[in-house]
Amino acid sequence: MPASESRETRRRFVQAGMGLSAALSGPTALAADGGPRTVTVPAQEHARITRWPRYGPAEKRALHELIDRGDFYGELPRFEKAWREYVKAPYAKAHMNCTSALTSGFFALDLPPGSEVLVPSYTFFATVAPMRFFGYVPVFVDVDPRTCCFDVSDAARKLTKRTRAMVPMHAWGLPCEM
Repeated sequence: MPASESRETRRRFVQAGMGLSAALSGPTALAADGGPRTVTVPAQEHARITRWPRYGPAEKRALHELIDRGDFYGELPRFEKAWREYVKAPYAKAHMNCTSALTSGFFALDLPPGSEVLVPSYTFFATVAPMRFFGYVPVFVDVDPRTCCFDVSDAARKLTKRTRAMVPMHAWGLPCEM
């Protein structure tokens, strides 16, 4: 069965992440010290429902066919076209990683050097690295301790007349409040 037909959906993956977040905000006594267990799902079940991404036989077969053909770049425009049609957008650009996508996004913004960009203080360094190529100034925003995501209250306090953009990060499958 293709992963796309699996009962394990992105929604269920996010729910598992939210469950883990709820566990983090629970009692302060560890189970080892007499507190309640926060994770009651068996380890094998937990690993199965939180693993992402999931590749099924259809995805593996398509990858093998792509490797055998050796036409990696020919597939890209077809994917971008299919994605544009799926999301009903005039443009779509595939990227190899988030750093590349952020760099492309900063090119598209075309902000003047010295522009402030709000970023979470808990993030991968690549969130900030592309900004330096454009002369942008990263302004670090606290994260919500319950979710490890962008704290919108702190972001509001850090807005200035030089603030031009925000780059929130969705941590551990938990969507950032926006």
